[in-house]
Amino acid sequence: IVNNVVGTGIQVQSLADGAKLGISDKAAEALRNAQEDAWESWGRTCDASGRLCFESLERQVAFQILMNGEAFLLRADLPGRPYRFAWMHIEADRVDSPPEYEYRRDLDVRKGIELGKFGEPVAYWISKVHPGDDRAVRNKADYEKVPAYDRDGRPNVLHIYDQRRPGQRRGVPFLRPVMQYFQHLSQYLEAELVAARVAACF
Repeated sequence: IVNNVVGTGIQVQSLADGAKLGISDKAAEALRNAQEDAWESWGRTCDASGRLCFESLERQVAFQILMNGEAFLLRADLPGRPYRFAWMHIEADRVDSPPEYEYRRDLDVRKGIELGKFGEPVAYWISKVHPGDDRAVRNKADYEKVPAYDRDGRPNVLHIYDQRRPGQRRGVPFLRPVMQYFQHLSQYLEAELVAARVAACF
């Protein structure tokens, strides 16, 4: 599925209109080439960790959407790189509510997402370590509150998921409807193996 969805990744084809910009056709062509070159160059450093190119980051996001039903990317500002702007992909399990905020009536915080008056995301609560990590401690100090947007209205967090119901805050894994059947199948196979071992002993 990931191979078919992502393929070689999103490609950019600049359509800068010289007439609308008030520049010559030659200048417009140079601008289009420069924009496409800039995208390709940024794509090599778009991952905050410096490990993935844009295509690999897309593949990772697509896989997480299949497995977890959602993907979270944090905007990063990294001086010293050719392009300071980058995305940091984090595990969906790290987005969760601090225990003392989960049921507070003065804040609409559920599952790590704080919503505003109209249901818009206001902030995301992100654990500094993965909940399965040995260092994971469940208190407010272990969480970072990230505003959904900066002062200019640009997103600080990309939450990619399929919202099927009004007010739905989190994504649903693609295999969720059949997980119970997989559990039954696993138990059935285990029972068959145990029965075969007992029969072999007899």
